[in-house]
Amino acid sequence: MASSATEARRRARVGCGRTGAALNDAAWVDAPASEVLDAFAERDALRGRRLHWEGAGGDDSTGAGTGAGIDERGSLLVDADSGRRVALGAGEVQLALDR
Repeated sequence: MASSATEARRRARVGCGRTGAALNDAAWVDAPASEVLDAFAERDALRGRRLHWEGAGGDDSTGAGTGAGIDERGSLLVDADSGRRVALGAGEVQLALDR
């Protein structure tokens, strides 16, 4: 099983859109996990944004809340409307439309 640092690097490299492209560089492979996570946090387009998710599994398989960053494993953190902070490692996330 991969260490959390290795997993964080892998998730940062795999990222999507411009964020993933900016971090998809061989130099990040050997960088300390904290450095990779800090760089990803600087580019976090979901922090502070309203979003909805489905298919995450467990008690929080579906919900809504506000993006709150990423954790040390690369999971998306969400401050859920339920009042809990949820770590989403899989599933579909959609941005809420501003109205």
